[in-house]
Amino acid sequence: MIELTPLDRLEIIELQSIYAWGIDGKDGSLFAQAFTEDIETDYGHLGKMQGLDFFTRWMDAFHSPFDTTHHLIANPWVAVEGDGVVFRSYVIANMVCKGCPGGDLLSGGGHYVDRVVRTDAGWRIRSREVTNHWRSGNLEIFEVGKEALANAGLVQSDLSPTARS
Repeated sequence: MIELTPLDRLEIIELQSIYAWGIDGKDGSLFAQAFTEDIETDYGHLGKMQGLDFFTRWMDAFHSPFDTTHHLIANPWVAVEGDGVVFRSYVIANMVCKGCPGGDLLSGGGHYVDRVVRTDAGWRIRSREVTNHWRSGNLEIFEVGKEALANAGLVQSDLSPTARS
């Protein structure tokens, strides 16, 4: 059984701060520090992704058209489950797209379930499952992000990243 020290728990919780500051600061290299190279994600309606390089490029492209984003992550719960560590947290994400038809703001709330592992570089997120609970505001703002993905030639399908020709 895995024993977690208070420092382990703090380092695991800090992964969400690294993720949020990386996403909202449009800093892919900071964002990448939260994850393993073989990260697997399921972002629900936005798709499944595999591999840190693809995931980072995908997130960079999706968020690139927004004037600002804020990922507010709270209520961290770190638990040993079997032979692994699971990290749950709530998220409220705001995306601002000034001048978008239908309004400038999209907000949504949900939760992350992350499986974390200790690596030579410290704790990292190995897999992430996102559950969306609610959305409010201009839902068309998602389409702006999806259009940015298409323009970058990025699509995802069943954990197999591909690039459009």
